[in-house]
Amino acid sequence: MDKFGLDFSLLIAYLVPGSVVLAALSLYSGRIQQLLSGDHGGPSGSAVAALAVLALALGIVTNAITWAMVRPLIHRTGVKRVAIQQRPTAESFQAYKLIIEHTFRYYQCYSNLLTALLIFAISYLLVNGCAGLPVACVVLIVAGVLFCAARDSLERTYSRIETWLNKQGE
Repeated sequence: MDKFGLDFSLLIAYLVPGSVVLAALSLYSGRIQQLLSGDHGGPSGSAVAALAVLALALGIVTNAITWAMVRPLIHRTGVKRVAIQQRPTAESFQAYKLIIEHTFRYYQCYSNLLTALLIFAISYLLVNGCAGLPVACVVLIVAGVLFCAARDSLERTYSRIETWLNKQGE
C-alpha cells in the first residue's frame, strides 16, 4: 500500500464508508449490483479494482457531506475548534502527523460511517419501504454511537493539537 501512499487510517477514513455508500447505490443500479455479485456470487478480479476506486471516490464525497453536515453539528455540542496560526517546523511536523493519524482519521471514519449509514438507511427505506421499528431502532442506536465516537475523536484531536501548539511555542 505504501506504493500508492495509502495506509490503514486512510482506508478506514474513506474506503470503508465509501463501500457502504456503494452498497446503497447498488440498490438503484443493476450494473453496480452486477459488479458486486459477479457471475459466481462475488466480484470478479477485474471488477475489484473498479469497485475499490469507486468506493474511494464515494468515500471522499461522503467526507465532503460529513464536513458540511456532521462537523458543524459536533461544534454545536460544545467542541471548540483550534486555530493553527503557525506552520509546523520540520522537527515538529512528525508529531503533528501522528495526531492526525491517531485521532483525526478515526474521527473521519466514525463521522463518515455515520453519514454513509444514514445514506444507506434512507436508500434502503426508499427502495424497500418501511423496514420496521426494530431495524429503525438499530440504525438510530448505531448512528448515535458513531456520532458520540466522532465527537470524542474530534475533541481529542483538537486537544492534542492545542497541546502540540503550546509545546511548539515554547
